[in-house]
Amino acid sequence: MTASYLTMTASYLTMRVGYLTMRVGYLIKSKFAQNKSELPYKVDNVDDDDNDDDVDDAVDDAVDDDDNDVDDDVVDNDNVDDNDDNDVDNNEDVSIKKVAVLETVEFVAVVDVVVVVVVVVVVVVVVVVVVVVVVAVVVVVVVVRMVVIVVAVEVAVIAVIVVVVEVVVVVVVVVVVVVVVVVVVVLVGVVISDLKQHYFTPTNVKSLLKVNVLCWLQAV
Repeated sequence: MTASYLTMTASYLTMRVGYLTMRVGYLIKSKFAQNKSELPYKVDNVDDDDNDDDVDDAVDDAVDDDDNDVDDDVVDNDNVDDNDDNDVDNNEDVSIKKVAVLETVEFVAVVDVVVVVVVVVVVVVVVVVVVVVVVAVVVVVVVVRMVVIVVAVEVAVIAVIVVVVEVVVVVVVVVVVVVVVVVVVVLVGVVISDLKQHYFTPTNVKSLLKVNVLCWLQAV
């Protein structure tokens, strides 16, 4: 039962790692595809050629053309300036949001993969520890029975042998536990170092903070 359960757990974790790896690859591919296919946002009311013609035709009879030209230029410049400002603000906000969201999703996927790998390692280590303890207990029982039945020595000698075997078992268990702790600490240190190097960079943190502030302002 235990062996079949561990086998099923290992299979599920392996499938989970493969799925998350494909997910990360899809996200990276989508990011490059968006960067290549993304076009600038179209802004209406920029082309004022028709309006300029209508204004010129309507005012030619009553007003000097020079004044109309000056007025049209002022209006056109105001509209163009306003549209330019809106384009820059909107594009910058949308770009920041897209980059921050994509980086956040990739970060969550990588952390999920790391967690699954750590769980697999811990499960394997625990299984090894259990096997070692069971084997040690079996050895103790077999040795004691052999000593009692075959050799038939005194009770004091048997007690000494049992104590020695128990000490050996305790030492083995302590060593295994220390090795497990060291492995887990090293893995955690490597994961934290990798996250700091690739994800918790000043640029990413600044982007995430800016997106949070923008979302909060929009909600307010």
